[in-house]
Amino acid sequence: MRKAELLCLGNELLIGRVINTNAASISLELTKLGFVVTNHYVIRDEKMEILKMLKHIQDRSPDVLLICGGLGLTHDDIQLKCISEYLDRELKINKKQ
Repeated sequence: MRKAELLCLGNELLIGRVINTNAASISLELTKLGFVVTNHYVIRDEKMEILKMLKHIQDRSPDVLLICGGLGLTHDDIQLKCISEYLDRELKINKKQ
């Protein structure tokens, strides 16, 4: 059994401004691919919360972790920086479309 977990980041998801349709769509596709989706998490855009949750999920050892946001890239988006820091990898943005 391959396990998958989904982490959705974004204050807009928690305050109800945006409905988290990503979670349902992604879970459906993962299930079609044969994964068992064991958890959905929705947390605020706060560095320490993101780092703490990434550690929690890593300790659970899912086969796949998918991370998505609510609105996409915004001027105050910290998600990529937090993930880069957690993985101890340099963040490189490819500006070519």
